[in-house]
Amino acid sequence: MEKALIVICILVLLPALAAGQEPDHKTAGRGYGFVAPGIAIGGGSTTGFLHFGGGAEANLYKGIGVDSEIGYLAPISVWLEEMSSCR
Repeated sequence: MEKALIVICILVLLPALAAGQEPDHKTAGRGYGFVAPGIAIGGGSTTGFLHFGGGAEANLYKGIGVDSEIGYLAPISVWLEEMSSCR
């Protein structure tokens, strides 16, 4: 029982030690971008995908915030066709 209590305490307290930002550090907002490859397997075929996009987050008032994100997902074959047609 004592070991279980210690494990529960560690699991509850550990995320507080690994905070991404300091609690007193306030920012007005931030932007970000991402690129994510993926793959879909099914029906005897495999298709690669590429997903990219970006977004922004803003802190409004006392921990209340708003964010927006936009992205595009397409099979890699579409990207290759577009790139070859640009030459």
